[in-house]
This record gives sequence, C-alpha cells and structure tokens, in this order.
Amino acid sequence: NGKLRKIKSPSKTSFLFEFYQLGQSYYLLLDLNLSSPNLRLTNDLVDSETSNFVIHLKKNLLNAQLNDITQYKKDRILKFSFTVVDTFLGFVNRCWIFEVMGKSSNLILLDENDIIIDSYNNLFNEDKRSILPKLQYAVFPQDKKDFIFKDLDYLSSPEELFKNYMGFSKDLAKFVFNNKINIDLEPTNPTIYISNRTVFHAIDLKLTGDKKNFSTLSELLNYYYALQPETQNYLLEISIKE
Repeated sequence: NGKLRKIKSPSKTSFLFEFYQLGQSYYLLLDLNLSSPNLRLTNDLVDSETSNFVIHLKKNLLNAQLNDITQYKKDRILKFSFTVVDTFLGFVNRCWIFEVMGKSSNLILLDENDIIIDSYNNLFNEDKRSILPKLQYAVFPQDKKDFIFKDLDYLSSPEELFKNYMGFSKDLAKFVFNNKINIDLEPTNPTIYISNRTVFHAIDLKLTGDKKNFSTLSELLNYYYALQPETQNYLLEISIKE
C-alpha cells in the first residue's frame, strides 16, 4: 500500500524505487547485473542515469499505489501490482515483472491486460517466447515442477530434487532432502557462509565453516553485494566488449 514517489537508475543495470508509507520512505533496489541479478531494500542512492525505459517506468508508475507482490510458484519470477490514476481513464492497473534468470534476467512493464508496454531487454525469438511491446506476456519456459513436501517420499537423492523442482540450489536440495525439511514451514534466518566460496541463503543450511547471520534478507544482500563490486564490474565490461 505504499506510494511510488520516485524512480531512479543508479547505473545502466539498476533501478531504485522510492515508496512512501505512513511518513517513511523505503528504497527498493532492483539490479539486472549479468553476474548477480537481485532485489533488495537499501539506502537512498542519489546519482541517476536516464533511458527510454526509465521514462516509460515514470510515465506509467509514478505516484502509483503498490497493491501486491507475488511470486510465480517457486520460480524466480516476481510480480509487483499497482493502481495508478490516469488523466483520461481514471484508475488503471499496471504491473512489473522481475525475472531473475541470470543473463536472461529482465524487468517487464505490463498493462492491465498483461500486454507488454516495455522491457529492460526486448527479445525476439521465432521459436520461443518474445518480449516486445504490444505482445501478450507469458512466463519464462520452465520444465521443472513446483515442489510440495510430500514429493520427498518419491525422491531418491538430492540431485533428483535439484534437477526436477523449481527453487532449489544444490546446497538447499541437500539440506531439504537429508533432513526431510518442509521448506514452507522453515523460519527465515538469513545466513551467509564465508569460506572458500561465499554462499548465502534465506535459512541456515547448517553448512560447515564460518557464518554470519542477519535480521533481514535485505541486510544480508547489501552485505554480500558490497563484497562483489570489482567482480561485477569486470564481468559487465567483458559483456559489453563482446
């Protein structure tokens, strides 16, 4: 129920949305960086770039009210639903879809009929899904199934869980399978494991090595991505050169 007051673009791959509610501002950072697409609450970022996509976001969403945030099954797809007042049409519905799909990650702006208004990455594909203005939006093609707890009775290994169900990393699949955990009931406990590699998750996977806990997921993500800027910039420069 917050009001979207400002839209900024701190970098070519990131967008900052300021929501205002009950006298307080909340800053939602959405990053489409090729190596680490993510979404988190953060502090206000002053610098801002502009683009045609930012202009379309402002035209369609400034002063809109955020009504709902939903996830598509257990896939890496988030939908933010808004109501905005149009000068001629009155109250209209708008939404954006954030697909966290590695190099295929995208931010897609839709009208009330799920017709694409614009997207960060416009994509044309003759055989598969295209993301272009005026086309009907369809979710990212997915062969994996939506996991429910009773499915564990029919699985023989963590690898089978990882390969066949949405939302599982290899570490999470091992934790759920070996401990017979109902992931829907597991309390949130944002944890980062600092060893030869940096692994983090919304729950404590009981991995070996040093770890650090956070009170919120956004605090964990802000900490993690503060450690990664040099690697992220390097990968982005390689992508641009290619």
